[in-house]
Amino acid sequence: RHGLSQSQELAKLHLFWCAIANVKEFSSGLGQNRSLQEVFLVGTKLEDDHLATILTSLQGHCQLRRLNIEANRGRTACLDALGKLLADPHCRLKNLDLTHQYCSSEDTLQLEHLVKYGGLASSTLEQLDLTGNFLSETELDPIWSHVAKSRVRKLNLAYNRVETIPLPT
Repeated sequence: RHGLSQSQELAKLHLFWCAIANVKEFSSGLGQNRSLQEVFLVGTKLEDDHLATILTSLQGHCQLRRLNIEANRGRTACLDALGKLLADPHCRLKNLDLTHQYCSSEDTLQLEHLVKYGGLASSTLEQLDLTGNFLSETELDPIWSHVAKSRVRKLNLAYNRVETIPLPT
């Protein structure tokens, strides 16, 4: 019950293809673990508001370098929380994986929420993976100028609806 909150020296947390029963308690435990360097929550059946709660608890984690929330259902609240996390001056995240958020052509990621706090351009993020989210060029428009001004050197857009990618000038 109190495992995460008592494991304050935990550096890596990798959960794959399981459900998190009590998101509020889980988030509280994450918030107390300031030594986390990697958090992987892959296929953990998390909805948008649950992801937002967890991401909010990670603000101020200056050790966190890798965040993978692949195969969940992040949408507006999740991307908003990620935008705030990236804008946090203590954030040193280098690798962010938003692969396969179970989007469809009618229900895509609203990327403007990721950049609205200015965090992407000022962050330490070097790799951003948006694979398999059915994103089109138009849906990617809100982030192009921010990526061009950022430290992102690897942007994975495989399995989206992108035909041409504007190169930074």
